[in-house]
Amino acid sequence: MRVLLCLAVMLLVQPENALANENHPGSHVDLLDVGEYLPDPDGLVTPQAAFSARGWQRLTGRLPYPGHQRFWLRAALDGHDHRPDMLLVVGDARLEAVTAYWASDGGEFRHLGIGDLTPVSARPVPHRKLIFPLRTEGRGELLLLVEIRAGSLAIPSMELWDPQAFWISDARELLQLGLFLGLLLTVAAYSLFSLALLRESSHLYYGLFLLAGALAMLAWTGLGYQFLWPESAWLQQRGVELFLLAGLVSACLFVIRLFDLSSRTPGQFVLLHALAALTLLTLLITPLLAPRELTIATLLLALLTAVSTLLVGVLHWRAGVVAARHFTIANAFALAGILAMLFPHRLLQPLPLNPDGALMLGAVGGIALWSLALIHRMTGERESRRQAEREALEAERLMRDARERALAHEREAREAQQHALRLKSEANRNLERQVKARTRELEEVLKELSSANAQLETASITDGLTGVYNRRHFDQTLVREWHRAQRQQSPLSVVMLDLDHFKPINDEYGHQVGDLCLQEIGRTLKQTVTRAGDVAARYGGEEFAVILPNTPARGALTIAEEIRRRIAGIVPADPSAASVRMTASLGVATAEPDFQGRPEDLVYAADAAVYRAKTLGRNRVVMADSVDHASAEGR
Repeated sequence: MRVLLCLAVMLLVQPENALANENHPGSHVDLLDVGEYLPDPDGLVTPQAAFSARGWQRLTGRLPYPGHQRFWLRAALDGHDHRPDMLLVVGDARLEAVTAYWASDGGEFRHLGIGDLTPVSARPVPHRKLIFPLRTEGRGELLLLVEIRAGSLAIPSMELWDPQAFWISDARELLQLGLFLGLLLTVAAYSLFSLALLRESSHLYYGLFLLAGALAMLAWTGLGYQFLWPESAWLQQRGVELFLLAGLVSACLFVIRLFDLSSRTPGQFVLLHALAALTLLTLLITPLLAPRELTIATLLLALLTAVSTLLVGVLHWRAGVVAARHFTIANAFALAGILAMLFPHRLLQPLPLNPDGALMLGAVGGIALWSLALIHRMTGERESRRQAEREALEAERLMRDARERALAHEREAREAQQHALRLKSEANRNLERQVKARTRELEEVLKELSSANAQLETASITDGLTGVYNRRHFDQTLVREWHRAQRQQSPLSVVMLDLDHFKPINDEYGHQVGDLCLQEIGRTLKQTVTRAGDVAARYGGEEFAVILPNTPARGALTIAEEIRRRIAGIVPADPSAASVRMTASLGVATAEPDFQGRPEDLVYAADAAVYRAKTLGRNRVVMADSVDHASAEGR
């Protein structure tokens, strides 16, 4: 219970947007506070006509709810309200399409469009939310126009963020989600474990309900599409409703078993069974329903389930069932959290609480009280069994008293045996607690050891000065990618890089400035070589190397030229080295699918090309003429 209380306090505190704005003006702007809203139900408004169209409505912190499936939002921000590079963050992860148009200082409009079905890896910023990087020139007036198309009922938030402030806020939000989902999964696992021990079906339904809630939350926040089902656009579009419907079925069955409605109140039993059957039918026909129809059907069924289960809880509370009290208050908590999420600006205005935090707080309260209700039910059943056992023992005692006094010794022996069994049971429980405690200690030690091994492995393949991979990791990766390229019959390219005139820099400015220059080279390579599978490494001294799997010669030359251009533009951060300018000579070698040499041949060829670049005047990229010829010279 203390853990749940701590979690509730953490969920109460929303990300410190206001504080970020106060300390760093322009780092965060809520467009729903400063923008205007234009409905476009038929999709007839064009971007050219949107700014001058009639019907714009001033927003006051929220969109009209439940809103339209198509609408526009516009905002004009002066230089005090934004920074040159901002992120437009759209909070609803299930919008069908969002297109942003923006211009600054009277320049031309630029645009970018993404949607909920766009793979996370293909988005401009790989994230569960829809994020648009707005590149602007200076801090003049920023004109922003956003077209939104929602496939189902949407509750989007739209905010402009300074990148650093956003990632700080996003880390806090992920912490809240992680704590909440961890709670759901922990309680669900405990319920399923209790099912295995007690063979009580209410634990099964409760555990399934919590699992469905966790999956629905993953789908709602976009974490599921980002990590669990990135290839399933259908599940991204319908996952929230699908898991909610499954949770509603489990909730109905849980309430039926919790209050034993089949024997106590047959009318309520029929009502909840019918509601569970209707929800299950809706779940089965999910592929046949349009997203908006599915959302409306799910909301209606959720409302019916909430009202029905709340009514059942109230009736049993009035009948004196102890578990019903906790169950009813839990339903009120959960319902309040859902209403606060749906209507945040009406219900949360005076509270320091964000909508997702309200939903999670309500869920935490509900979980705690539902668990208490389940515990009270099990305790009541156990007490009833004990009472029955006590009455049976008392009747047996009375019967034994009526018998001959000769049976007295037998009764005493039996009582002594029962006492010994109780002592044995208590000793077994103590032993079990000790075993669990030792097991937890061993698990913690193993986790610490695993973490230390992971850190050691990372350190062993990373260059300590530049932050890129080291020579050892480069050699291992080159052999691995070489064999993969031969199996897949794909090209493999290697780029070798050698800084020009680096020794005079060390001699004139000192090794500290030289190290700073090498660190800048490392950061430049990390920013340029970003494709999954590509490897940038320090080869030795002022030499660096890049492995480009499945990359033909033309692509490798493009990347090498981009690296050369960025290095030429590096200005060291140390004021004493502000006049230092660095250039590099780069060599590129590519092994085509029919090449039958060795991995080292690529390195020899690329190194020879670097030598040719040095000979031709430095600060250039040279393609190796022949991997075979260069490798023969190297050998």
